[in-house]
Amino acid sequence: MKHLFFISLTLLMLFTSCSSDDNDNNLDNNPPLGDANAVRLQDDAAFGSILTNSDGFTLYFFAVDSKGNSNCNGGCADAWPPFFAENLTLDNGLNASDFSTITRDDGSQQTTYKGWPLYYFANDVEAGQVNGDGVGATWFVAKPDYSVMLVSAQLIGANVNG
Repeated sequence: MKHLFFISLTLLMLFTSCSSDDNDNNLDNNPPLGDANAVRLQDDAAFGSILTNSDGFTLYFFAVDSKGNSNCNGGCADAWPPFFAENLTLDNGLNASDFSTITRDDGSQQTTYKGWPLYYFANDVEAGQVNGDGVGATWFVAKPDYSVMLVSAQLIGANVNG
């Protein structure tokens, strides 16, 4: 009798502990264990929270980019390679609605954050480096908490020369 009770209790525990997960929602901010998100939030001593790729390489904004267009082409793109994440996964604290994709002049894709195309800097040769901030007074480390980004572009209308 004791054996039957023990077997019944064991089977009950086995069946109740196993459950099927019918929720097939794969949230962007929960990649498979061991995989880093395509866009990560990293803490930097000088800049605070910054955006990086999955390997920890810093992402940047270009002040000449406006209206969701990339203005860094040709040789510029050699020094500032465009960032593109085909399968966009995000660290907690980042919203998928803030990210989009644009088509560049050469037909390639580029990921944007709040409308700003994202780039790497060729002189960042190791993860965690932030060597591109302030270069040419037009390149800035991508931060999630910028409330204003300066644009270096011609406004609509006549310029000083008419």
